[in-house]
Amino acid sequence: MSASRWLECNHYRAISNVQRRVNNMAKMTEEAQKFVSRKIATLQREGVPKRQSVAIAFSEARERGFKVPPTPGHVRRAERMS
Repeated sequence: MSASRWLECNHYRAISNVQRRVNNMAKMTEEAQKFVSRKIATLQREGVPKRQSVAIAFSEARERGFKVPPTPGHVRRAERMS
């Protein structure tokens, strides 16, 4: 199977968690998006890995009261329990 065909069939799996969380930024307010984007950039300049900086930025936004999407694991657990 060619690589492009594999991506077509497994698009959801091919997208990393980081990309999924950044894509979820469309569901946030503009103010929250700016906060998360600035925080990610700041953390990456400090040398923090991308995945970790995204997770930190989202958690800090949640702590400060911004409306941001829930963490991916919590959504899946909630769906399984219902």
